[in-house]
Amino acid sequence: MSNIEIELNPVDFITVGTIGPKGQRMFHLQAGKRGRIVSLIIEKEQAFALSEAINELINDIAERYPETAASVEDINSWDMDLREPIEPVFRVAQMGLGYDEDSNLVVLVAQELVVPSSDDSDLELETDEEEIE
Repeated sequence: MSNIEIELNPVDFITVGTIGPKGQRMFHLQAGKRGRIVSLIIEKEQAFALSEAINELINDIAERYPETAASVEDINSWDMDLREPIEPVFRVAQMGLGYDEDSNLVVLVAQELVVPSSDDSDLELETDEEEIE
């Protein structure tokens, strides 16, 4: 099992996009800082849940910390397309979203989905001589 830790603090951009035809799309969470691009594979449901969680968190931050709320530009003017190269580092198992009041930053943590390989599995069978015959 690999333990990959990537920190982009703060990011220059973050987006979710898809590659592939409808019904076979692969969803990507992508972020970057100073020319470094990190792409992760996420499920459609994770993309939807992340969108909902971000909206909820932003509303919560605006209510709890009105002095930190910044005006949001017209989102249609933002470049939200995936950027090349799109080379996923890993598939996401779960994500956590929070707010760091000291830095006034939203924090997103993504954990890798680890699928045990055949090398990682042990199988032990016990039997007696009567069962073999």
